[in-house]
Amino acid sequence: MKKLVSIILIAVMALSIFGCSITGERRDRDKKKERIDIEEIKDIEGDLLVITRVSAGDCTIEQYEASRYTLRVTYSGYAYVPGSLNGEGVRMSDKDLRTIYEFCVNSYENDAFEDYSEQVCDGSTYSFVYYDEDGDAHTLYSGYCYSNKDLQNVIDIISYYCIDG
Repeated sequence: MKKLVSIILIAVMALSIFGCSITGERRDRDKKKERIDIEEIKDIEGDLLVITRVSAGDCTIEQYEASRYTLRVTYSGYAYVPGSLNGEGVRMSDKDLRTIYEFCVNSYENDAFEDYSEQVCDGSTYSFVYYDEDGDAHTLYSGYCYSNKDLQNVIDIISYYCIDG
């Protein structure tokens, strides 16, 4: 009986130590998210992310030019998408700006797409270029991105601000 109580006591202690460790890590991640002050981000001048889409299939020069478009997000929180009236940007929500900012910084710091590629015969290729706070350009990814949910999510967030719907 003493042996069983000892085993249970050891198991409970191990679980409580492990549980505290997980809670501590989660708390650190939450603090890191809190440290990103959206108003400080908005004070930075210039582009944050520029995504260029180009048709990669067989097409004429006219079709190629017509298929090419750019999505652009500025640090100040504006999305510039095809269909923007007079080239004016559309104000993004703070949540969407934070999501785009975190995607860019995390992808750059972790080389998230360094070894990523998709094998596709034709369609559209995308180039994701992140501009850091000093204005230096960093290509996060260039190629097809049909199967990558993170890349598609960023495209979807920015495209949501297209005036033409």
